[in-house]
Amino acid sequence: MAKETPALYSVSKTFVWFAVVSALLFGSLIGIVLLDHKREWKEWQKKFIAFQYEKAKEEFRKAEEKVNKKEWEGLRKQAEEAEEALRLKRRDHRAMEEELRSLDARTAKTRGRYQDLKQYQDSYRYYLEETRLHQDPRAAQYEKKLAAVSAKLETARLQVETLEKESEAKQRILDAASAHAKELEQKMNKVMEDKRRVEKTLESLKPSLAKELLNAPMVDFMAPTLRVQQVVLEDLYDDYHFAKTQKVDRCMTCHLGIDQKGFEDAPQPFKTHPKLDLFLSPNSPHPLEKAGCTVCHGGNGHSVSFGDSAHTPRNDEERRRWQKQYGWRDLEKWEAKMLPLNHVEASCAKCHRDTVEVPKAQKLNRGRQLAEASGCFNCHKVQGFEDRWKVGPSLERVQSKLTQDWIVRWLQDPKAFRPATPMPRIFHLPNTSSPEDRQKSHALIEAMAAYLIKNSDSVELADPPAEGDPKRGERLVKEVGCLGCHSTSAVQGDPFAPPLSHLGSKVSAAWLYSWLKEPKHYSKDTRMPNLRLSGEEAADIAQYLLQERSVSFEKQALPKVEPKVLDEMILGYLQGTMRRVDAE
Repeated sequence: MAKETPALYSVSKTFVWFAVVSALLFGSLIGIVLLDHKREWKEWQKKFIAFQYEKAKEEFRKAEEKVNKKEWEGLRKQAEEAEEALRLKRRDHRAMEEELRSLDARTAKTRGRYQDLKQYQDSYRYYLEETRLHQDPRAAQYEKKLAAVSAKLETARLQVETLEKESEAKQRILDAASAHAKELEQKMNKVMEDKRRVEKTLESLKPSLAKELLNAPMVDFMAPTLRVQQVVLEDLYDDYHFAKTQKVDRCMTCHLGIDQKGFEDAPQPFKTHPKLDLFLSPNSPHPLEKAGCTVCHGGNGHSVSFGDSAHTPRNDEERRRWQKQYGWRDLEKWEAKMLPLNHVEASCAKCHRDTVEVPKAQKLNRGRQLAEASGCFNCHKVQGFEDRWKVGPSLERVQSKLTQDWIVRWLQDPKAFRPATPMPRIFHLPNTSSPEDRQKSHALIEAMAAYLIKNSDSVELADPPAEGDPKRGERLVKEVGCLGCHSTSAVQGDPFAPPLSHLGSKVSAAWLYSWLKEPKHYSKDTRMPNLRLSGEEAADIAQYLLQERSVSFEKQALPKVEPKVLDEMILGYLQGTMRRVDAE
């Protein structure tokens, strides 16, 4: 007996493992289908449909209450009576309709004969003109034919008109018979218009087995009521580092009422977008199909889940609530995160680059004004602000205007002299308040003041011809236009230019007088105009402005600079470019 060859594997065990793996794969497939069916956006759409249905039911109830039941009942009775009257005369009407159809047939036949005769008339007229032109003897023959056919044509025309008049008369009789019934029907429709409109909406939103089947797994590819909503934005792309894809926004998959009126008081994410006349509506400057959502708000427009859309909370309280309700997390790898709602106006600058003031963007406009008033662009590169006027005055000739002591006091705390100044406090801040830091600050302030006095240019100043009259000066300040740009302690003018308060503690009489006479003598780039003041007027205004002083500012103690601290700072500076030994 031959010995059996041993098998390389067990067939029975293979069947078992094949069955196990098949079951696992089938289970995985079922899990994938169910996971896709239970996606987050579908739950939001179900909630929105339920919300719409409840809203429509409430509107239906209100529309039902608005219906004037007495008016409706009266119209219904009149309509029944009109219908009964029509029913009694229906035999006569049917006979008249038969006559009308017969008339229409005769009219069509007569009109066809008229058209044929018209063609003959045109043909005979052509041949008559041709034979006459060439002196053909057949002209007399065509003239007779033309006369005969013209007579027949006139008879046919009269027959057509007679038949049309008769047909119109019978049609008027029929229309008059049903006119009252139609009028009543229109009135009844108007009374029930709102109710029927809402009733149609209610019927379309009503849950049904058919809708559930169309949204079921493996069937929802046909005509589901739950589907991803999206807009594809022309000529805009998202950069995914390795590929650029056309910008697609799917935010409206969950924000279903965003461009519809009537959802202003709905809960999120179903609330109507504010200012539909400006955003998202078809007639607005930013229609949904062209502007989308992420152009203004930022975020991941391809996503249809709360976590992956890169929402950004407005504050810590909202952050905690999102984490608890939606499992929110910060998307570290997504650069263009969604802007918080309180900062969303910043996106207007993407398109409105050359606009001085963006319409209805108060926060953005206010921010631009503050950036310009504070001179942010003097140090930072800000697009659109490259050529703006510098906020601070020129220091090229400051030694003729200010004293070194005044500069030292000013640098210690600018707002101590002028609270509204845009000049920031650079020294003696909370993070530089230690004794060592204060000593360094004193040294730096003293050095800056000394540098400005030593290295700025001097300007020849003219003394006032006589002591001015402050009373006349006060009147002139109001009359010559100073308050169009400046303010004083007594009068609030336009804040376009620096206020004129406490000048007695800042500048000399000679400088102020010279400035009033000719501002460009001191600063060639100033926007201050030459007011063409006489010597006496300039002296009066200078005297009025110089009488106000800031006693507290003048009493500020000047900082004492320790020579040791100054030496250490200079040594540290020199060591940046030379050896320690050489620096010492």
